[in-house]
Amino acid sequence: LKAVAAAFMAKHGNHKAAAQLYQELVALGDDNAYVAALVRSTAHVDLSAALAHASKLPPLAAAGGLDLAELESGAGILQAQGMGRKKGSFLQEKEDGETEKRVG
Repeated sequence: LKAVAAAFMAKHGNHKAAAQLYQELVALGDDNAYVAALVRSTAHVDLSAALAHASKLPPLAAAGGLDLAELESGAGILQAQGMGRKKGSFLQEKEDGETEKRVG
């Protein structure tokens, strides 16, 4: 029941109360999902405490194939921008690397 209450608090912006509930859940058992939720809620209130909690999380095993430099550069952002486009329109990359919106 505490998990439901904590999720409700976080969803509705009461991150301090959510963090306290997640802290209690983490103390009961070392569940990484609760630790991650604790980090998320605490980050809204106290960044240094959130970083301390984040150090308790295991490293991401599946992140080996990700190119962090590409993610940070925002290379995939152009595809995301076109998701809500009008029918028949699209973004086309020019030879000089710029993009141009076409309708057709």
